[in-house]
Amino acid sequence: MISLVWGAGWMAWFLLFVLSVFSVVSWAIILDRVMLFRKAERESQQFLETFRGSAKFSQAKSAAEELETTPLSAMFLAGHAELAAQMEDGKSAGEQTLIQLSPLQRGLQRAARSERNRLQRMMMFLATTAAVCPFIGLFGTVWGIMDAFAAIGSYGSADIAVLAPGISAALTTTAAGLAAAIPAVVAYNYLQTRIRGFVDRMYDFGLEFLALIERNFPTKA
Repeated sequence: MISLVWGAGWMAWFLLFVLSVFSVVSWAIILDRVMLFRKAERESQQFLETFRGSAKFSQAKSAAEELETTPLSAMFLAGHAELAAQMEDGKSAGEQTLIQLSPLQRGLQRAARSERNRLQRMMMFLATTAAVCPFIGLFGTVWGIMDAFAAIGSYGSADIAVLAPGISAALTTTAAGLAAAIPAVVAYNYLQTRIRGFVDRMYDFGLEFLALIERNFPTKA
């Protein structure tokens, strides 16, 4: 393989360097996202246990500030901040506070969108790697085959001994492109499935939070 790469020519060397950069960065993103999602999953379970078992919002707030990785913490803090702001406004006016659910729901939705974007960070690079790297490798192969046929013209012979080394070297870029793209495709689909799971959990938590507010506070739509 080393001898094939060495005889592939400057264009193949350049393309192999580009593909290696795509591959290294992709694997770094994959490892980063996998570790982040595992930590977020673990912290989500811990936060939900605290949230459902706590008698006061202050206990859940302390847990949310400690468990920063789970997107549920950001949603709770956004909802808690809106709730505290409405209660403070009611105290300032000297009237009984009626919690408005619409601003509270919008605050939860904004936090959910922000957390979804955080979870999807760098996923576009994986999609780009999966889509582009096979074509980069194919371009290198086409370029190498062109060089091989040019060599045939120079030697004036279609001997397999003249043609085979150039074509073998040209195919290395296609192999490298597939080696970079296949893990990116598998990881992208897996990580997107995990992200959809987090989004569903955030949606369920938003409904649970609003239901808790309705049960414990006087509200209006």
